Amino acid sequence: MVLKTIELEHSAICLGYSLYFKRKKKFDINKATNMNIPKILWNRLQKEEKIVYEGIRYDYTMVLGEERKGIKLSFITDTRPLSNICNFIKDSDLFICEGTYGDDNDIDKAIKNKHMTFREAATLAKNGEVKEMLLTHFSPAMINPNEYLENATEVFNNVTIGEDEIIKTLKFT
Repeated sequence: MVLKTIELEHSAICLGYSLYFKRKKKFDINKATNMNIPKILWNRLQKEEKIVYEGIRYDYTMVLGEERKGIKLSFITDTRPLSNICNFIKDSDLFICEGTYGDDNDIDKAIKNKHMTFREAATLAKNGEVKEMLLTHFSPAMINPNEYLENATEVFNNVTIGEDEIIKTLKFT
């Protein structure tokens, strides 16, 4: 896993996080066959082992091909929307972002308290080209966040309102 952080803009020191779960390279059967590597070694080489077999050294680089896309999860909360966030969250499979204020009319409160509206969070998701956004960190004054969902989906379609005990499963493509 690769963990990155970004400094955010809030009344206290606050960081955003991006976690990238790497995936092993793809096994290349053509490489293994063309190099006459015994099949009994394929599984171990795919697990990136170095092997000496019958006096011959075998290395995983001999059978592994291209990099495969991993899974990226980004988490941004307690901040105003900053221009560098879009690049930081770019291509996230799941972007968890604050939506402290659902109502667009609360923009002055959002600016004053250094938080975001649903629409601002959705704009980050759109510009960061993420696959899915989960809105969280709601103002206690917002009784029903679902009431404001359209303010986000007008900008970015794949939005879920966070709730207690929500479960999300991310899979390698």
